[in-house]
Amino acid sequence: MALPGFNANASLYRSAAHYVSTHGWSESDGATFEVDGTILPYINISEFRSRTTFEPAKLFKVCGPCNSQCEKTCGESLFSGGPILFFSTTHTENCCTGGTVCANGTCVCPPNLTLCNGTCVDLLSSDSNCSRCGVRCSIKQQCCSGACKDLGTDPQNCGTCGQSCPTTCTGSTRINCSNGVCSPHTYFFWVQSPRSKCLEGFRSYTANSVSEAMQCAQNDYPPYLATVGTSPLSSFSFGVYCPDSSGGCWPCRQVTVLAPSAADAQSCIQFQNIGCTVASTCQTCTAGLTDCCGTCKDLARDAQNCGGCNQPCGTGAACCGGLCSDPQTDSANCGGCGRACTGGKSCQAGTCVCPSNLNDCSGTCVDFTNDSSHCGSCGNACTGGTVCQSGICQCPTGQTNCSGTCTDVNSSSSNCGSCGNRCMGGMQCQGGACECPTGQTNCTGICADLTSSSDNCGSCRNVCMGGMSCQGGACVCPTGSTNCGGTCKNLSDDNANCGSCGHSCDSDRKCQGGQCVCDTSKGLKDCHGTCCASANPCCDNPQECAQAGSTCCNDGGAACPPESPVCCKTPSGKFQCGAPGSTCCGEGSCSSGQTCCNNVGCCDAGTSCCNGLDCCSPDQPCCQGGCGYSGGTCCGSGSCPAGTVCYEGQCYTM
Repeated sequence: MALPGFNANASLYRSAAHYVSTHGWSESDGATFEVDGTILPYINISEFRSRTTFEPAKLFKVCGPCNSQCEKTCGESLFSGGPILFFSTTHTENCCTGGTVCANGTCVCPPNLTLCNGTCVDLLSSDSNCSRCGVRCSIKQQCCSGACKDLGTDPQNCGTCGQSCPTTCTGSTRINCSNGVCSPHTYFFWVQSPRSKCLEGFRSYTANSVSEAMQCAQNDYPPYLATVGTSPLSSFSFGVYCPDSSGGCWPCRQVTVLAPSAADAQSCIQFQNIGCTVASTCQTCTAGLTDCCGTCKDLARDAQNCGGCNQPCGTGAACCGGLCSDPQTDSANCGGCGRACTGGKSCQAGTCVCPSNLNDCSGTCVDFTNDSSHCGSCGNACTGGTVCQSGICQCPTGQTNCSGTCTDVNSSSSNCGSCGNRCMGGMQCQGGACECPTGQTNCTGICADLTSSSDNCGSCRNVCMGGMSCQGGACVCPTGSTNCGGTCKNLSDDNANCGSCGHSCDSDRKCQGGQCVCDTSKGLKDCHGTCCASANPCCDNPQECAQAGSTCCNDGGAACPPESPVCCKTPSGKFQCGAPGSTCCGEGSCSSGQTCCNNVGCCDAGTSCCNGLDCCSPDQPCCQGGCGYSGGTCCGSGSCPAGTVCYEGQCYTM
């Protein structure tokens, strides 16, 4: 708060004036007065004289004029409403601000920049000072080369200054700029010949509109050269009939073209097929018929269109299967299509007939003089090997008719030398005589090979017996068998000739591998050279076949029978057989339930062996001399009865 009766503004003014005069400055030198960062010319300080109030705590700064180095001296003070006694210590500040630089003591802007409102700016790119100070571009514009441009739509400055969009097909305008991006549009046109109405191709143009693209297309294709358009194209089909060399038409062709209209399509097809007829479509003919210049024809039967449209046959000819035929002479179509002459006949005046030297037998032309199926007349067939000669069935030269069959009596085994003479016994007819083949001998009317015939081995009637066969003219046994008294025997399995001739096996044995072995098929087995029943045990000592169910002792004693199967050998070397379930003991055996006591005797069930001398009941003690008193105790070499005590080997009554 200011002091009572104190004029704060007057005090500030006096202090500032005093500070300026102290430094030798004057108002005309350009001294400045600054309040909280706002610079006022020094001459305006007088404005503060008229203020009666002033907000305290303001920063005041007084600066002198700029020197030749573009620097100034300043002093500062914080004014709080009381008298300002002094300003702070001076300091130096740069006079050049807003991007200016010092040149010969004056603050100026660098080259190509202009001072606008205290700031150096480029009038070619400053959005606030575009082309001159104070000219501000709108919010959508940017200063480009000193002019405000909309970078979102300007094709010369699209997206950024100086970014030009390419030119359109006209070469004079540029592609539109949309949202800062060059947006080319391509338009397609079809090109059509104005004369033929046929499409000659397609062209594309880059433009801003279809009208601009059309202008480019018309510049490239003047109306007298071509027609261009963008209307939709469709597929059109027409039937084309073209003449052939004979004056008729080739089969219809279905031709399809693209065109803007059916009329243009028909004109194009007509231009491409000069001299032909263009119809709306090819004629649809049923199966087997062909479209001939718009009319369905049967090319297989139509004499005027035989095999092809407008291919006529000659006068009197018929069309058969697409080929022209004369029914008067064509044997394949005699008298009409499909009537073929067979059996050797030919077509004469439309009828199938046999040649003059042949006869018709059931539709087949035959020669009665040499046809063995029709010898002399139809159906008279030659049989038995006869052939037709001059209309008569005869045997060929060198053969004889034997009962209706032509036979060569020089080689026929049934008619050898003469009819009915049959060769027997394997003989063959050779030169009209029955003879044995080479290498064989006539043995009483039968041909035999003396080297291999078992009935005539080496000589006629020498018969091989006993299983022997003839080999090289001698009777021999087959491999693996031996001649035993004129009979072939297999010594490996013959029971009567086992291993050698005459060595026979007894009834319990059979021959196996040349050895007589026990016949297992009879339930026998070998037991030390003797055949033993399979159920009987074979004992080794002594070697014997024991009775079924018996037990081998195999220690020099005889086998024990089934009723006494336990074999025991006594200390004296004798053998004893015990009952079932018994055990050997000394010179005898203990029955089931007994125990052997010291190999001397048997203790009954419930007793125990005592020192190998006696068998004690459960209530008897086993003492040195044997079993003691029942319920007693051992004493010395004996025992004391119950109720007594033993003392020094003697029993005393209590």
